[in-house]
Amino acid sequence: MKLLIVDDHAVVRQGVCRLLSSLSGISIYEAASAAEALGLFRTHRPNVVLLDLNLVNSSGFELLRRLLL
Repeated sequence: MKLLIVDDHAVVRQGVCRLLSSLSGISIYEAASAAEALGLFRTHRPNVVLLDLNLVNSSGFELLRRLLL
């Protein structure tokens, strides 16, 4: 399974990664911005996106709309 974590707070991304890294068969990708998330999403096509809806400098809802297109 491929997971994309999108959060502008590094400590949140690191915490989630640390919690999930012990699971086998999971690849975790991290993005700190909407632009970075779009690039990673297009490249890796994750099965799950854990998205902060209150991203700095962009709307998490707008990013979600773009990911669903």
